[in-house]
Amino acid sequence: MLALVPGVACAESYKDGNGGRQVVTSGESVTVENPTYSEYHVSGKGGVFYVESGAELNLTGAVDFSENYQDEEVAEGVFYKFLNDVYLENGAKLNISAEIAGDANMHIDTESGAYWWIDGGVLEGVSMTSNTFSGCVADSFVSIENLDDTATPSLTLEDVSLINSQILIDPTVSVSASNLTLDASSYFNSFGGYVLLGGSNSMELEGLESYQLDGVTLGEGAALSFTLSAESLEALADSTVTVNFYGLSLEGEATFTAMSDEAASLQIVSYTTTDEGVSVTLSTIVPEPTTATLSFLALAALVARRRRC
Repeated sequence: MLALVPGVACAESYKDGNGGRQVVTSGESVTVENPTYSEYHVSGKGGVFYVESGAELNLTGAVDFSENYQDEEVAEGVFYKFLNDVYLENGAKLNISAEIAGDANMHIDTESGAYWWIDGGVLEGVSMTSNTFSGCVADSFVSIENLDDTATPSLTLEDVSLINSQILIDPTVSVSASNLTLDASSYFNSFGGYVLLGGSNSMELEGLESYQLDGVTLGEGAALSFTLSAESLEALADSTVTVNFYGLSLEGEATFTAMSDEAASLQIVSYTTTDEGVSVTLSTIVPEPTTATLSFLALAALVARRRRC
């Protein structure tokens, strides 16, 4: 079932229940062109849209959401009002091919517990469910949080391209990423997992001697930094160690840096690319503890000019 609904509403509205503007019911596919909604407030879920399992919501054109809320009980009898535009049940789908207008942003809550904040930018071919995400994100900052301390959301990012964009993920959200492509001014940070950065920025990984990155591509001039475990450092006392980045591909020359919280400092001997990924060989050098500090100051800058996916 396909429905096309008008996309403009500005009057303040309160609803006791779900979906301040509309509940998209199971089996429906609703397309909204140029959705512009503000000051919706619900006692349930979905300040503007509530999308049921088996339903699909499509947003196109220019998206402009502001000051839409849902209530959440944070303790018995205590409710917290927080920003929410779209709520997705498990099995619901949200498709977006649109520009987030001006300084607007989107807030998406899901049954899995993952809460999305998308700040500006252009989304092209984006398709997401309660626990999956794919598509191209340009000129945007995306934060994925866990607002339910009783839940452990699991999220899969697949076939995602970042152009001048950042994705920041709460450490309590379990995430896997495959076919993730970043340009020179983008980064992806899963906190307790790993940080992937494009261009002249860095990739930081901790603990293991091999990493499965599942189709991650980094651009010309990428700089990758990783931290070795204590076991690896013991092995380095007598020989070199090879660290494998399976599923990683490079579009050009790269620079690798090995770090450690231990006394030993490390140097890269060489790296080689294979059909399976990239192998890096390293050994110890004279201790220089201060070189173990990795700065992310350069990550704050975003190119002002908008670019399309």
